[in-house]
Amino acid sequence: ARSINARARLSTLVMVEKRKRKSGKAEQAAVAHGAGCLVASTRGIRARHRHLMRDLTRLLPHGLPHSKVDTDEAGLGGMAALCEENDCSTSLLLDARDPRRLYM
Repeated sequence: ARSINARARLSTLVMVEKRKRKSGKAEQAAVAHGAGCLVASTRGIRARHRHLMRDLTRLLPHGLPHSKVDTDEAGLGGMAALCEENDCSTSLLLDARDPRRLYM
C-alpha cells in the first residue's frame, strides 16, 4: 500500500509540473521580500549533483537557484552577501570537496 501511495504522489507532482510548463509560467515564482531560500553550490559539482540541486530547488516552495560560489576568497561570509543580494532569508550550500561526495 505504501508504494502505491508514493507512486500516486509522484504522478501528481509530475502532472503539476507539466501544467506549469504548459501554461507558460516561469519555474521561479514571485517570492515575497526575504522569504526565499537560496540554493547554491561550490565549484566542481558533477551532473548528478546539479540534478539534485535542481530537484531541491523545485521542492522548496521559495527556492531560488544560484550558480557556482567560490568559497575560497570570502569564505562562508560570501553566502551572507549573496543572500542579501537575492533578498533571501535562508540559504542551502552544496559543497563538492570530494568528487564522489556532496556535503550540505
